[in-house]
Amino acid sequence: MQLEVYIDVLFIVNFVMDLVLLIIVKRLRRQEGKLYRLVLGSIAGAALSCLVNIYFMSDIFLYLLIGYGLTGFLMTMITFGVQNKRAFISNYLVLLITTFVLGGMVNSLYLNTQTRYYLNLMYQELLQGEKRTATIVIITIITLLLFSFVCIIWRQNRKKEEELYSVELYIEDEPILCKGLMDTGNSLRDPVSGKPVIVVDEKLLEKEMNQLKELHPNRIRVIPYSSVGKHNGLLFGIRLKKIIISNSNDCICNHEVVAALSNQGFANREAYQVLLHTDLLGIIGGQESQMGK
Repeated sequence: MQLEVYIDVLFIVNFVMDLVLLIIVKRLRRQEGKLYRLVLGSIAGAALSCLVNIYFMSDIFLYLLIGYGLTGFLMTMITFGVQNKRAFISNYLVLLITTFVLGGMVNSLYLNTQTRYYLNLMYQELLQGEKRTATIVIITIITLLLFSFVCIIWRQNRKKEEELYSVELYIEDEPILCKGLMDTGNSLRDPVSGKPVIVVDEKLLEKEMNQLKELHPNRIRVIPYSSVGKHNGLLFGIRLKKIIISNSNDCICNHEVVAALSNQGFANREAYQVLLHTDLLGIIGGQESQMGK
């Protein structure tokens, strides 16, 4: 049985798949691979895949060794470099794992859904005619545009997540756990100490506020503020013992911070209950920083 292989189809399909794989590895590993290196790595992977499918299809050992082992090694080296050996090995292993996972998903879709029928139909109608190369180029461009759109949406959602912090509010010794949003528009400061003020959803500290009014009235603060439609407003606040702000990389503790209570409600109360002040992540008085926690 003679197998007919269209080298241009094989190259472009492998190029697109390799580019997708390298972008996934770049995102998962948070690497700094530049676009031209991603493209060069994908070209190298596609070229080796073509050679393997042409010359080593009958030898399963060489097919796997070169098609996966050597190809992945070369793609990783070109795209991410080899300056850091540990990072290189991690990138290489993640690429192999991603290849097997994505390959399994594609095979499952192909074998268990109508995808096989539509792909065969597209192949017969579009990829066997005289306009085969032009069709492949158009499909490739559309695929890359769709993938770029997905990456942009994913990046925007990721950026929103990175703006949220885990927050621990300490009025006494027990923490009150919540989520905080870093608000660049929050410029409130305690008129007495001059320290930054965070804004907290009133419902979060309503009980504690009532207790402090009776037991420790000296810890109650009045914070003046101005906003659209209200130039001389006042917020009641609580002087916290400390506040701990953390994300996946940093953990910073600030003492004697004032939490102003707002009854306006936040736009997304389920996602966050505190509006943080940007100065709380800088070097200010009374701060203890534990980086990399």
